[in-house]
Amino acid sequence: MHINDFKTGKTMKKAIVLIFAIVLFVGCSNPEKAQQELEKGMKFLQIYEKRGPEANAALDSALVYFEASTSHDKSNTEAFYYLGEGYSRLKWSFGEMFVTSVDSVEMLTRKATDAYTTALSMDDSYEGKIHSLHPAEKLDFEWGSLAMRKLMEGDEAGAKKSLEIGRS
Repeated sequence: MHINDFKTGKTMKKAIVLIFAIVLFVGCSNPEKAQQELEKGMKFLQIYEKRGPEANAALDSALVYFEASTSHDKSNTEAFYYLGEGYSRLKWSFGEMFVTSVDSVEMLTRKATDAYTTALSMDDSYEGKIHSLHPAEKLDFEWGSLAMRKLMEGDEAGAKKSLEIGRS
């Protein structure tokens, strides 16, 4: 699976099913294992941010580790925050937001929102260790960018709805 495979909604759905299958296979609550998975994911996220030739694969790996971390410990604020970061980065990676189907962009926005909202529900003051920005501000950005994309597609009603969701 490569980031460029996310250009179609069908491939996106297969990738999400694969991620969830891995999460289900990995199993039950284990905070120590969750922390290990989170640390691995953060290392891959840092590789991705260097934008080298391995960046796309690193982002894919980071998401798998963040998903695994959240499955091992449903109370790990940091893991949910970085899961949201991963989905956000996937949406924006190398201009993909502008070539990926708007449905795929919206799906990634919703996945990032779910993760950020979960992090907020656990600790409304958490801002991330690597990327210091409050999850509520991230949500505004996520939904605002989706609104922009919908406007580019000529969907004014969809853009307005995205802004309303982002503000709620």
